[in-house]
Amino acid sequence: MKKTSKLISSTIVSVLTTALLVSGCSSTKSESTPATKTGASSPSAKPVTVTLMTRESGDTPSAKFIAEAIKGFTALHPNVKIQDDSVADEASYNSKLKASIASGSTPDIFSFAGAVSLLNYAKSGTIMDITPLLEDKEWASNLLPGITSPFDLTAAGQKGIYSIPWSINYEPIYYNPALFEKAGITTPPVTWDDLLAAIGKLKAAGITPWALGGKDSWRVGHIHTSIFYKLAGVELAQKIGLRQAKWTDPAVVETFQKVLDLKNAGAFEENFEGVNYDSEKALFYTGKAAMTLDGTWRIGDIPKDLKVKAFPFPYFKEHPEFKDHGVNYLAQFVLNGKMKDDEKAMAIAFVKYLTSKNVQQSLLDKYSRLPAIKDADTSKLDDLTKSIIQSGGTIKTPGLDTFSYDPLSAIENASKDALMGTLLGKTPQEMTQQVQKIIDNAK
Repeated sequence: MKKTSKLISSTIVSVLTTALLVSGCSSTKSESTPATKTGASSPSAKPVTVTLMTRESGDTPSAKFIAEAIKGFTALHPNVKIQDDSVADEASYNSKLKASIASGSTPDIFSFAGAVSLLNYAKSGTIMDITPLLEDKEWASNLLPGITSPFDLTAAGQKGIYSIPWSINYEPIYYNPALFEKAGITTPPVTWDDLLAAIGKLKAAGITPWALGGKDSWRVGHIHTSIFYKLAGVELAQKIGLRQAKWTDPAVVETFQKVLDLKNAGAFEENFEGVNYDSEKALFYTGKAAMTLDGTWRIGDIPKDLKVKAFPFPYFKEHPEFKDHGVNYLAQFVLNGKMKDDEKAMAIAFVKYLTSKNVQQSLLDKYSRLPAIKDADTSKLDDLTKSIIQSGGTIKTPGLDTFSYDPLSAIENASKDALMGTLLGKTPQEMTQQVQKIIDNAK
């Protein structure tokens, strides 16, 4: 697990940062018609339906990208229908996906927020080992080096790689510079103490410091993940998944306390627990909150007339050893392991199409999402995106969601529920014990 983390950090981050520094000198060009070669075996011309399920739904830039990719792919393959069953809401998506898998109707292609948490699905053959796909060098050589490494489950006891990433995501804190100036904040926070001081100044100026859609528990989960890696390091999350550490360890309890400290400092809006993600975004976009933590998927959604900047999540002066640890979420596709014949060929073809050079360049150019390919042309990027890539380059040890490293899928919801419980009156000790009890009872 540790070797995997170091591999992905030394390749993905350096490749993207280098691409930015050369200012788009790559020969890669975005074309109106993406490359047609998919690398999949040639199917028959009979009608084929491929089911797709992601959280990219609605009017978001990412949903528009997926829709455009479907349109482009089916234009090349008129006999193929991509049935998009995507659901934006996290809880609804997870419930629908679990029900589909349990009933034997697993989507042919689906999104999954996890790595080692895929283990049981891999062992049962529910999902596909994509290692053979990487033998297609014409396609695979365009991917960022090491980008599939987090999904290699060999160290967890199951040989194979079980996801194909299609976008990478840093997670900075976006801020409104006009509101910072109004509160007398001249430079973005660098340390945790700086962040708390900024929150205090914003509160004193009558400004809500931080928009938080707590009704969608993943929003609190993401704050915790950033705190976790800066305070305790990525390796601790990996050790918990390997059962070499526990949720009740003092360092983990402290991460829960730090989330609570933000609330106690008055960081969030009143009744944040009843605010959803869309309303959180609206608070920030309308200038009613000064900050918001979110992934790079947010860039393309920010109103063009709103002046926004970003800074990396602050580090803890008491833990300088974790200063260069941080989040790098990978948006990934998982393939159904029980597909056959034309259905399998076309599902693979679609994933390869969506991760091909020209389509990925469109992802960056039109939708402001960071691609999963190397040599992307970054010369046309706006200043916000460039600054986020530069700050992302300071992350030397990146991590996925903390629960991604746990083979027990129940830990995802359990950890988020525990965090919300902490914010709503329970103690960090009580809530971390609650999560650990689930692991202990599963033995």
